Amino acid sequence: MEKNKVAEVINHLGIFKNIKEFTGSLLKKKELDFGFFFLDKIAEKDVEVIIGFNKNFPLSMPQYFIKDYDNFVFIPHIERDGKVCYTHDDYVYLNAEDPEGIIQETYNLTKATIEKGLLKSNFIDFINEFEAYWNRIDGCETIFGNIIIPNEPTLIKIGYNENKRFAVSEENGCINQIHRFTNLNDKGVTYKNSIIIPFSVSSDFIPPRYNEPLTIEYLKAIIDLLNDKEKQKLAKISSGLTSSELYVLFCFKQVNGNHSLFGVKFSNITSSGFVLTAEEFKGKITPINIHRLDKEYLYKRGGNGLSTFDKKGLIIGGGSIGGFISEELVRNGFFDLTIVDGDILSSDNCYRHLTGYNYIGKSKALAIKEKVERYFPHSNITEVSDSIENAIAKKKINFNDYDFIIIATGNVTINTYLNSLLNKNHLGIPVFYTWNDPYGIGGHCLVTNIEKAGCYSCIYTNENFYNMASFAHQNQPKSFLKTISGCGSIYTPYGSMDSMQTCLIAIKKVIDVMNDSTEKNAIYSWKGKSNIFLAEGYNLSARYSMAESELAERSYAFENKQCKTCQVI
Repeated sequence: MEKNKVAEVINHLGIFKNIKEFTGSLLKKKELDFGFFFLDKIAEKDVEVIIGFNKNFPLSMPQYFIKDYDNFVFIPHIERDGKVCYTHDDYVYLNAEDPEGIIQETYNLTKATIEKGLLKSNFIDFINEFEAYWNRIDGCETIFGNIIIPNEPTLIKIGYNENKRFAVSEENGCINQIHRFTNLNDKGVTYKNSIIIPFSVSSDFIPPRYNEPLTIEYLKAIIDLLNDKEKQKLAKISSGLTSSELYVLFCFKQVNGNHSLFGVKFSNITSSGFVLTAEEFKGKITPINIHRLDKEYLYKRGGNGLSTFDKKGLIIGGGSIGGFISEELVRNGFFDLTIVDGDILSSDNCYRHLTGYNYIGKSKALAIKEKVERYFPHSNITEVSDSIENAIAKKKINFNDYDFIIIATGNVTINTYLNSLLNKNHLGIPVFYTWNDPYGIGGHCLVTNIEKAGCYSCIYTNENFYNMASFAHQNQPKSFLKTISGCGSIYTPYGSMDSMQTCLIAIKKVIDVMNDSTEKNAIYSWKGKSNIFLAEGYNLSARYSMAESELAERSYAFENKQCKTCQVI
């Protein structure tokens, strides 16, 4: 919408008094085409407000600014240039046919944001968004960080190389993880001692203002918030931190349960003793933004919101389903996994495997480990490049070490052997059997070993040793196996999307069981299209014709009273 048309809308709306055109450089910096400003009284204070538009309005929201914000009261949700962050674009629906309504509603939100700040009713937001304000301080520098948040003052390491600085906890794994993130190796990296100081905040704790220098008094005030025990620990571990350059990190727990992490760099230090407890400080203070790479922060940003860091999983079978399951488990917070598979990845199946062509010639277990750990540096993948029966015989695997087991071999003989072993000797460790039906007609996840009755063998305890959960009928005119160029290229026809779908069911069930939402043995299935399957002349089972609701209702009804594995007391 052109400027004159927007002006007509604003004048007709009649909510702004003495409105004038604004032509400052702010508009160009914010990619706005034109703007206006006016005076309004908010919380008994005269406030000059700028409203800016681009020509896409009303398909885009107007932006609001406090004019001359450098001379205004420091309040939450205002950027350095005075922009008022009154909402997030992701949560706003704009009715383009009502431009007056858009201006009215967005200004109501803007005015309410300013008013809450002036009345200090939203000052808690300074705490919950502390890092954002800290990072705006003049001269703020950035370093990487992989920090395990401690409960008391704790020594950490600062890594130096030619191009990067990073802060890491001293616990095993943190340095290796950040090396993966930053593509560093141990060569050329120097480590110096540093410290992280956790503290508790009060409701009136606010960040320094962006255009004011960070002072030693502000930082010493944080030390004053520590209790006597914490001060004693700080004095003990900081006694040797007296170099001419020193990083100090701080953290506190926000009201929402997350942690804020920020830091400072002291340089050109000439005073004696630890800088934050010495009577006098001489040197330079630089605010430090921590580019957080720690597990807590990244997982909460992109995970499912459930804490599963302490669960250890065993995946038997690193083929199409097992590969996708491995990666998705890590994405959902299961970082400690062991993968068992003795097969080598060949070009024949690289298009339906997680790792793809670059890993051809490697064992599937090793290929999965290398790819997952490369893309998810917090993961800890143990690979056992051997068959599961050999791994058991050689005592490479102890089932009692794991909180859950996923079996994705696709081999009924091996699965039956494992089912008997686990049901007899390791009852109570949840086991998830996964497999695909051919031609994309479906896939399945059997959750078992939570209870004794209802096991993998139950679905095969019949006269013809037929998988009673399958969507394929037991009577077929020909084998499901396909060949492209002779016996050496025999395969079962299904695609990567089928394995992904089965993977998703399995992951959801692992999460449910690990969070105590599922306490029974059950079988879960997804149904795909049957047109290719039928065109090939194959027959569907009666189970395929069941509605999704009926499949769900019958998920627990697979126990076989004649099963020789789980019915033996």
